[in-house]
Amino acid sequence: GEADRVVVGVEGYLKTFGHARFHTRGLFALAEVNAICRFVCQQLTGAAPLVIHPNVSRAMFNISADDHHRADDPKKKKTSKSNAIKEAVLAFVQPRMPPEYEWPTNQTRYDIADSHLIALTTLEEHKQQA
Repeated sequence: GEADRVVVGVEGYLKTFGHARFHTRGLFALAEVNAICRFVCQQLTGAAPLVIHPNVSRAMFNISADDHHRADDPKKKKTSKSNAIKEAVLAFVQPRMPPEYEWPTNQTRYDIADSHLIALTTLEEHKQQA
């Protein structure tokens, strides 16, 4: 039945490749991990994972860095914009997590927020396809 159906989503990568946006080694490491993740998920669940690029998730939930972007120094604009989108995603996800959840204080919190956002997008995509 519908309640027994498994839905899986993984983060997409390499939608756009700007030389200043991501180091090649890190990009390919992400690709390798995602490929393994997709394979294992499909083997365990029988469900082909949706591949969702983070930009799709942010657009779906109208998450923008604009409200969090405060760059006074033009040289720091890209870094500030990058941090702003991380903060915007975190601000969107935090109220949707259980109140007793203890968020890490390091960079890991952004990875957790990204994963949660991909999961929310997966659920929304599944609802739209049903």
